[in-house]
Amino acid sequence: MSVNVVYHPAAPPLRRLIPAYVKTTLAGDAEPLSELLPPQWATIRWAAQGRWRTRVGSAVVEAEAGSSPIVFGPMSRAYRVEIEPPAAGWVLGLQPLGWAWLFSIPAAALADRAGPLESMLESATAARIFDALLAPTDESRIAALNAVFLDRLARRRSPEGSLPHAHEALADPVVGTTDAFARRLGLSARQAARLSSDAFGFPPKLLLRRQRFLRTLLAMKSHDDQPWANLLDPAYCDQPHFVRDFRYFMGCSPSAYFAEPRRLLRASVEARAAALGAPMQGLHPVAVA
Repeated sequence: MSVNVVYHPAAPPLRRLIPAYVKTTLAGDAEPLSELLPPQWATIRWAAQGRWRTRVGSAVVEAEAGSSPIVFGPMSRAYRVEIEPPAAGWVLGLQPLGWAWLFSIPAAALADRAGPLESMLESATAARIFDALLAPTDESRIAALNAVFLDRLARRRSPEGSLPHAHEALADPVVGTTDAFARRLGLSARQAARLSSDAFGFPPKLLLRRQRFLRTLLAMKSHDDQPWANLLDPAYCDQPHFVRDFRYFMGCSPSAYFAEPRRLLRASVEARAAALGAPMQGLHPVAVA
Protein backbone atom coordinates (compact mmCIF):
# COMPACT_ATOMS: atom_id res chain seq x y z
CA MET A 1 0.00 0.00 0.00
CA SER A 2 1.34 3.44 -0.92
CA VAL A 3 -0.15 5.00 2.25
CA ASN A 4 1.02 3.60 5.57
CA VAL A 5 -0.41 4.65 8.95
CA VAL A 6 1.01 3.45 12.28
CA TYR A 7 -0.51 4.23 15.69
CA HIS A 8 1.97 4.31 18.57
CA PRO A 9 -0.06 4.33 21.83
CA ALA A 10 1.06 6.99 24.29
CA ALA A 11 2.28 6.04 27.77
CA PRO A 12 -0.67 4.63 29.78
CA PRO A 13 -1.13 7.65 32.10
CA LEU A 14 -1.52 9.87 29.02
CA ARG A 15 -4.06 7.90 27.02
CA ARG A 16 -7.14 9.67 28.36
CA LEU A 17 -5.55 12.87 27.07
CA ILE A 18 -3.48 11.91 24.00
CA PRO A 19 -4.28 8.31 23.00
CA ALA A 20 -1.51 7.87 20.42
CA TYR A 21 1.20 9.37 18.25
CA VAL A 22 0.35 8.62 14.63
CA LYS A 23 2.87 8.37 11.80
CA THR A 24 1.68 8.58 8.19
CA THR A 25 3.99 7.93 5.25
CA LEU A 26 3.38 8.21 1.53
CA ALA A 27 5.81 6.26 -0.65
CA GLY A 28 7.92 8.09 -3.20
CA ASP A 29 6.36 6.24 -6.14
CA ALA A 30 2.81 6.98 -4.98
CA GLU A 31 0.40 9.35 -6.64
CA PRO A 32 -0.15 12.69 -4.86
CA LEU A 33 -2.93 12.33 -2.32
CA SER A 34 -5.98 14.56 -1.98
CA GLU A 35 -8.58 13.30 0.46
CA LEU A 36 -11.60 14.61 2.29
CA LEU A 37 -11.57 13.60 5.97
CA PRO A 38 -14.55 13.68 8.36
CA PRO A 39 -14.83 16.00 11.39
CA GLN A 40 -12.76 15.11 14.44
CA TRP A 41 -11.39 16.41 17.72
CA ALA A 42 -8.30 18.62 17.91
CA THR A 43 -4.86 17.51 16.72
CA ILE A 44 -1.24 18.62 16.68
CA ARG A 45 0.33 17.99 13.27
CA TRP A 46 3.94 18.01 12.12
CA ALA A 47 5.49 17.41 8.69
CA ALA A 48 8.65 15.29 8.90
CA GLN A 49 9.08 14.92 5.14
CA GLY A 50 7.44 16.28 2.03
CA ARG A 51 4.83 18.96 1.60
CA TRP A 52 1.44 18.89 3.33
CA ARG A 53 -1.53 21.11 2.66
CA THR A 54 -4.75 21.15 4.70
CA ARG A 55 -7.88 23.00 3.58
CA VAL A 56 -10.08 23.98 6.52
CA GLY A 57 -13.09 25.90 5.27
CA SER A 58 -11.73 28.71 3.11
CA ALA A 59 -8.30 28.63 4.78
CA VAL A 60 -5.28 26.74 3.44
CA VAL A 61 -2.64 25.61 5.95
CA GLU A 62 0.69 24.57 4.42
CA ALA A 63 3.55 22.75 6.14
CA GLU A 64 6.93 21.68 4.80
CA ALA A 65 9.41 19.22 6.28
CA GLY A 66 10.77 20.37 9.62
CA SER A 67 8.47 23.37 10.01
CA SER A 68 6.88 24.14 13.38
CA PRO A 69 3.98 21.96 14.58
CA ILE A 70 0.46 23.20 13.87
CA VAL A 71 -2.56 22.86 16.15
CA PHE A 72 -5.89 22.14 14.45
CA GLY A 73 -8.86 22.84 16.68
CA PRO A 74 -11.92 20.60 16.89
CA MET A 75 -13.67 20.26 13.54
CA SER A 76 -17.39 20.50 12.88
CA ARG A 77 -16.94 20.04 9.12
CA ALA A 78 -14.84 17.87 6.84
CA TYR A 79 -11.40 19.08 5.82
CA ARG A 80 -9.18 18.17 2.86
CA VAL A 81 -5.60 16.92 3.17
CA GLU A 82 -3.24 17.13 0.18
CA ILE A 83 0.15 15.41 0.33
CA GLU A 84 2.99 15.41 -2.20
CA PRO A 85 5.13 12.23 -1.99
CA PRO A 86 7.50 11.13 -0.70
CA ALA A 87 6.12 12.32 2.62
CA ALA A 88 6.00 11.51 6.31
CA GLY A 89 4.06 13.25 9.03
CA TRP A 90 2.98 12.89 12.65
CA VAL A 91 -0.38 13.58 14.25
CA LEU A 92 -1.05 13.81 17.99
CA GLY A 93 -4.79 13.39 18.47
CA LEU A 94 -6.15 15.24 21.50
CA GLN A 95 -9.15 14.05 23.44
CA PRO A 96 -11.37 16.92 24.66
CA LEU A 97 -9.94 16.24 28.12
CA GLY A 98 -6.48 16.53 26.57
CA TRP A 99 -7.29 19.94 25.10
CA ALA A 100 -8.43 21.25 28.48
CA TRP A 101 -5.28 19.83 30.10
CA LEU A 102 -2.75 21.05 27.53
CA PHE A 103 -4.15 24.47 26.58
CA SER A 104 -5.54 27.33 28.62
CA ILE A 105 -7.93 28.70 26.01
CA PRO A 106 -11.46 27.40 25.29
CA ALA A 107 -11.71 24.90 22.44
CA ALA A 108 -14.16 27.26 20.71
CA ALA A 109 -11.30 29.74 20.22
CA LEU A 110 -9.74 27.47 17.58
CA ALA A 111 -12.80 25.54 16.40
CA ASP A 112 -12.64 24.85 12.64
CA ARG A 113 -9.33 26.73 12.52
CA ALA A 114 -5.60 26.13 12.91
CA GLY A 115 -2.68 27.96 14.47
CA PRO A 116 1.02 27.48 15.32
CA LEU A 117 1.75 25.46 18.45
CA GLU A 118 3.96 28.19 19.86
CA SER A 119 0.99 30.57 19.94
CA MET A 120 -1.03 28.12 22.06
CA LEU A 121 1.45 27.12 24.76
CA GLU A 122 4.12 28.65 26.93
CA SER A 123 7.28 28.88 24.84
CA ALA A 124 9.29 26.34 26.87
CA THR A 125 6.67 23.59 26.50
CA ALA A 126 6.11 24.29 22.81
CA ALA A 127 9.88 24.12 22.24
CA ARG A 128 10.14 20.80 24.11
CA ILE A 129 7.39 19.26 21.97
CA PHE A 130 9.07 20.49 18.80
CA ASP A 131 12.44 19.14 19.96
CA ALA A 132 10.83 15.77 20.70
CA LEU A 133 9.38 15.62 17.18
CA LEU A 134 12.83 16.33 15.76
CA ALA A 135 14.31 13.22 17.42
CA PRO A 136 16.26 11.07 14.93
CA THR A 137 14.23 7.84 15.10
CA ASP A 138 10.61 6.86 15.63
CA GLU A 139 11.49 5.13 18.90
CA SER A 140 13.37 8.13 20.29
CA ARG A 141 10.62 10.48 19.10
CA ILE A 142 7.94 8.48 20.94
CA ALA A 143 10.07 8.28 24.08
CA ALA A 144 10.75 12.02 23.97
CA LEU A 145 7.06 12.90 23.51
CA ASN A 146 6.10 10.65 26.39
CA ALA A 147 8.73 12.33 28.57
CA VAL A 148 7.46 15.82 27.74
CA PHE A 149 3.83 15.02 28.41
CA LEU A 150 4.45 12.90 31.52
CA ASP A 151 6.49 15.73 32.97
CA ARG A 152 3.64 18.13 32.28
CA LEU A 153 1.15 15.70 33.81
CA ALA A 154 3.25 15.60 36.98
CA ARG A 155 3.08 19.38 37.18
CA ARG A 156 -0.45 19.93 35.85
CA ARG A 157 -3.09 17.34 36.61
CA SER A 158 -5.78 16.64 34.05
CA PRO A 159 -9.07 18.48 34.67
CA GLU A 160 -12.02 16.36 35.68
CA GLY A 161 -15.33 17.78 36.92
CA SER A 162 -18.16 17.41 34.43
CA LEU A 163 -15.95 17.08 31.36
CA PRO A 164 -15.50 13.28 31.26
CA HIS A 165 -19.22 12.82 31.94
CA ALA A 166 -20.05 15.25 29.13
CA HIS A 167 -17.85 13.26 26.76
CA GLU A 168 -19.59 10.05 27.84
CA ALA A 169 -22.95 11.67 27.17
CA LEU A 170 -21.90 12.71 23.66
CA ALA A 171 -20.75 9.16 22.95
CA ASP A 172 -24.06 7.66 24.12
CA PRO A 173 -26.58 7.24 21.24
CA VAL A 174 -29.40 7.44 23.79
CA VAL A 175 -28.52 11.11 24.44
CA GLY A 176 -29.99 12.73 21.37
CA THR A 177 -31.19 16.18 22.48
CA THR A 178 -29.70 19.18 24.23
CA ASP A 179 -32.17 18.73 27.11
CA ALA A 180 -31.10 15.11 27.56
CA PHE A 181 -27.45 16.20 27.45
CA ALA A 182 -27.97 18.80 30.19
CA ARG A 183 -30.02 16.40 32.33
CA ARG A 184 -27.33 13.71 32.08
CA LEU A 185 -24.83 16.20 33.51
CA GLY A 186 -27.16 17.68 36.12
CA LEU A 187 -26.62 21.15 34.61
CA SER A 188 -28.86 23.89 33.35
CA ALA A 189 -29.10 24.38 29.59
CA ARG A 190 -26.91 27.49 29.87
CA GLN A 191 -24.27 25.69 31.94
CA ALA A 192 -24.22 22.72 29.54
CA ALA A 193 -23.82 25.07 26.57
CA ARG A 194 -20.91 26.87 28.23
CA LEU A 195 -19.18 23.58 29.09
CA SER A 196 -19.73 22.28 25.57
CA SER A 197 -18.24 25.38 23.95
CA ASP A 198 -15.22 25.50 26.28
CA ALA A 199 -14.39 21.78 26.20
CA PHE A 200 -15.57 20.61 22.78
CA GLY A 201 -15.63 23.79 20.70
CA PHE A 202 -19.29 23.79 19.68
CA PRO A 203 -22.83 24.01 21.11
CA PRO A 204 -24.41 20.74 22.30
CA LYS A 205 -26.94 20.65 19.46
CA LEU A 206 -24.22 20.72 16.79
CA LEU A 207 -22.06 18.19 18.65
CA LEU A 208 -24.92 15.70 19.06
CA ARG A 209 -25.74 16.12 15.38
CA ARG A 210 -22.08 15.58 14.47
CA GLN A 211 -21.83 12.44 16.60
CA ARG A 212 -24.90 10.77 15.09
CA PHE A 213 -23.50 11.56 11.65
CA LEU A 214 -20.11 10.02 12.51
CA ARG A 215 -21.75 6.91 13.93
CA THR A 216 -23.68 6.42 10.69
CA LEU A 217 -20.65 7.18 8.53
CA LEU A 218 -18.64 4.54 10.39
CA ALA A 219 -21.45 2.00 9.97
CA MET A 220 -21.51 2.73 6.24
CA LYS A 221 -17.75 2.23 6.00
CA SER A 222 -17.89 -1.01 7.98
CA HIS A 223 -20.88 -2.48 6.14
CA ASP A 224 -20.66 -1.09 2.64
CA ASP A 225 -22.50 -4.13 1.27
CA GLN A 226 -25.72 -3.14 3.04
CA PRO A 227 -28.36 -0.54 2.08
CA TRP A 228 -28.00 2.82 3.79
CA ALA A 229 -31.49 2.54 5.27
CA ASN A 230 -30.32 -0.38 7.42
CA LEU A 231 -27.37 1.57 8.84
CA LEU A 232 -28.84 4.94 9.80
CA ASP A 233 -28.48 6.07 13.40
CA PRO A 234 -31.83 5.84 15.25
CA ALA A 235 -31.82 9.63 15.62
CA TYR A 236 -32.39 10.02 11.86
CA CYS A 237 -35.99 10.25 10.69
CA ASP A 238 -35.24 8.87 7.26
CA GLN A 239 -32.60 8.72 4.51
CA PRO A 240 -33.16 12.31 3.24
CA HIS A 241 -32.55 13.52 6.81
CA PHE A 242 -29.16 11.78 6.79
CA VAL A 243 -28.29 13.06 3.31
CA ARG A 244 -28.89 16.64 4.49
CA ASP A 245 -26.52 16.06 7.39
CA PHE A 246 -24.00 14.45 5.05
CA ARG A 247 -23.96 17.50 2.80
CA TYR A 248 -23.64 19.77 5.83
CA PHE A 249 -20.70 17.95 7.43
CA MET A 250 -18.86 16.70 4.34
CA GLY A 251 -19.69 19.44 1.85
CA CYS A 252 -20.75 16.97 -0.85
CA SER A 253 -23.25 14.21 -1.55
CA PRO A 254 -22.71 10.67 -0.23
CA SER A 255 -22.26 9.33 -3.77
CA ALA A 256 -19.56 11.92 -4.53
CA TYR A 257 -17.72 11.14 -1.31
CA PHE A 258 -17.81 7.37 -1.67
CA ALA A 259 -16.57 7.67 -5.26
CA GLU A 260 -13.25 8.99 -3.91
CA PRO A 261 -10.45 6.44 -3.18
CA ARG A 262 -10.16 7.29 0.56
CA ARG A 263 -6.70 5.66 0.82
CA LEU A 264 -5.67 7.63 3.91
CA LEU A 265 -8.91 7.13 5.81
CA ARG A 266 -9.02 3.39 5.14
CA ALA A 267 -5.45 2.94 6.36
CA SER A 268 -6.09 5.12 9.41
CA VAL A 269 -9.35 3.40 10.43
CA GLU A 270 -7.74 -0.04 10.24
CA ALA A 271 -4.59 0.99 12.13
CA ARG A 272 -6.50 2.89 14.83
CA ALA A 273 -8.94 0.03 15.43
CA ALA A 274 -6.07 -2.47 15.75
CA ALA A 275 -4.02 -0.28 18.11
CA LEU A 276 -6.69 1.47 20.17
CA GLY A 277 -9.97 -0.34 19.58
CA ALA A 278 -11.71 2.80 18.30
CA PRO A 279 -11.75 3.24 14.51
CA MET A 280 -12.43 7.01 14.36
CA GLN A 281 -10.94 9.81 16.45
CA GLY A 282 -14.27 11.62 16.71
CA LEU A 283 -15.86 8.50 18.22
CA HIS A 284 -13.04 7.69 20.63
CA PRO A 285 -14.24 6.74 24.12
CA VAL A 286 -13.41 8.84 27.16
CA ALA A 287 -10.92 6.38 28.65
CA VAL A 288 -8.45 4.17 26.80
CA ALA A 289 -7.12 1.07 28.53
